[in-house]
Amino acid sequence: MSFLRNKRLLFALCVLLIVATFLLFSAPGRLAIVRWNEAVWDYRAIRHYRYTFKNESFAFAHYLDGVVIEVHDNQTISLIRKSNNHPIDPAIFREYDTMPKYFQRLAAIIGRHPTKYIALYDLQTGVPRYVTIDFSASTTDDEYILTVTDFEVLP
Repeated sequence: MSFLRNKRLLFALCVLLIVATFLLFSAPGRLAIVRWNEAVWDYRAIRHYRYTFKNESFAFAHYLDGVVIEVHDNQTISLIRKSNNHPIDPAIFREYDTMPKYFQRLAAIIGRHPTKYIALYDLQTGVPRYVTIDFSASTTDDEYILTVTDFEVLP
């Protein structure tokens, strides 16, 4: 009897491992995780917030110190460089300047089937805190590390 129970338990663990692998490493699984966290974000209905965003990539080398973004009712009201508090051209970060746009950008990135995509989300808000992307293991300068820090809900 215990042998049969152990065999069933082993089978269940194997199925769970296969499902977890699918969710972590396939495009549909990765997209489902983005959509889940976007739903968490929508459920929380946060309308006024501020965060520091960093895009550590070759294209954004001048902004490695991060930008502080403030959003109210899904409209960016402030976009300043963290190191010197100077305003930044909004066009530079338009794909990341609100959480809904950030989720859309992540979904688009997954649609390009990167060879490496790892994301960590805040469990309470759904905010993508850390995302690392590499589109091709054999190509240099195509890696991205996106981080959100100092996230705060404002009154």
